[in-house]
Amino acid sequence: MSKIDITKLDLYGLFEVSPDATIQEIKTAYRKKALKVHPDKNPDNPEAAKLFHQLSEALKVLTDEFAKAAYDRVLRAKKETELRYKQLDSKRKKLKDELEAREKAYQTSGKTFPERSPEEQLKAEIERLRKQGSNQLAEEQEKIRIELAKEKQQLSSMGPVSAKLKLSWKVDPDAIDPYSQDKLHSILQKYGDILALFISTKKKGSAIVEFANKKDADLAYSVERGIHGCPLTLSWIKGDQPNVTQPVRQPPPTSVAPMSMADFELKVLQSMREAQERKRKQENSAQPFPT
Repeated sequence: MSKIDITKLDLYGLFEVSPDATIQEIKTAYRKKALKVHPDKNPDNPEAAKLFHQLSEALKVLTDEFAKAAYDRVLRAKKETELRYKQLDSKRKKLKDELEAREKAYQTSGKTFPERSPEEQLKAEIERLRKQGSNQLAEEQEKIRIELAKEKQQLSSMGPVSAKLKLSWKVDPDAIDPYSQDKLHSILQKYGDILALFISTKKKGSAIVEFANKKDADLAYSVERGIHGCPLTLSWIKGDQPNVTQPVRQPPPTSVAPMSMADFELKVLQSMREAQERKRKQENSAQPFPT
């Protein structure tokens, strides 16, 4: 993971809290966001891992008294500088830029000023935290670990709920890919709620979809053929296939039309009738016997 430049991040904006937020409010916001983007819950999303790392580094700064004070000084200095700069005319702006350039050259020459700038003070505090670690971060990450373990245990006790399917299709290098993120989502959402949908950036004509309900994924696997002329091939990802033996499913030839909407609606209506019948039986079994 690349090193983060804290001075270029809006730490309060990252947690969606105000600069006046208490430590407890900051830690609560951290847990909420960190649980959502945790790498274990987003294994195929590098942006989630990057954001999780930023949240961790930001928490170390904002829960440390001295590091937070140094960061707040940097924010105030930036705002004051921006305000002064807006008030300067073009000639004075040029002079200011020249003075700043000379100061920077003076700093890089090896000489030191009697007092460090707010940015230098913040970098020193961040380096201190890097060496000694952050107890606050360790405590919060332990809480997140426990919360993730609870979620995993609950899902395990419920059995497999969601299910992932791999989608593949042929891509013509001379034509526009017919399956965009929005197009795939539009095609698949009629089967049920979609938790995630990723199109591979490494392998063209490949994507992964995760349905919230295994039954919905099974219906999509059995029914969906994609766009006529560019069929979709759906396959179960290892570990998500149903326990019952499934017939080997071959993609149809391009000359065969996909399942009609009438056939699809018939399947859906059949599923709804089955669900209503189960509900009726449950209600009847729950009624008390007459005395």
